[in-house]
Amino acid sequence: MEDQASVCAKVVNEISSTKVHIVAHSMGGAIGLLLPASLLNSALTFANLEGNLSSEDCGIVSQKTVNVSFKKFEKELLLEFKELSKSLGKGRFALDSALPLGFYKSAESLVRWSDSGKLISRFKNLPCRKSYFYGEKNADTVALHRLNSIETIMVSNSGHFMMNDNPEEFYPRLSRFLSSM
Repeated sequence: MEDQASVCAKVVNEISSTKVHIVAHSMGGAIGLLLPASLLNSALTFANLEGNLSSEDCGIVSQKTVNVSFKKFEKELLLEFKELSKSLGKGRFALDSALPLGFYKSAESLVRWSDSGKLISRFKNLPCRKSYFYGEKNADTVALHRLNSIETIMVSNSGHFMMNDNPEEFYPRLSRFLSSM
């Protein structure tokens, strides 16, 4: 996760010299929270789209990955995950282009960070305006009960991929959040 955050920071620093809005989905939530402090401190907003904040957010893919050896992951689980990816439809996951070792190491890091309790603490302590977006089908997610006074935004008729499930509602809500300073 740290390496991915470093790459993202380099890209942002290359294309932007002004303040930024961070919109981070799923594993990207952890990556966003691991961006360098200088970038996080200059962010205007942080929209967490069901991003990883605690152990419960790792879901079946990351947890299942870290519970087996890399060899077993590569020979068995990766094929299973690729089939799952295909069944979810286009635009959900792109596992055909993922390097197996990169996928495995990312899952290890994601679970370690999610288990540490540091991600939710970092999210709560961000100096910018922040919100947690979630799909209506995930209204029972543990994170919602741990966010205290942080704004939450529910997207109806959607699950984890709210931007795909209900784009007509998601994008206007995200736009309102980003523009209401």
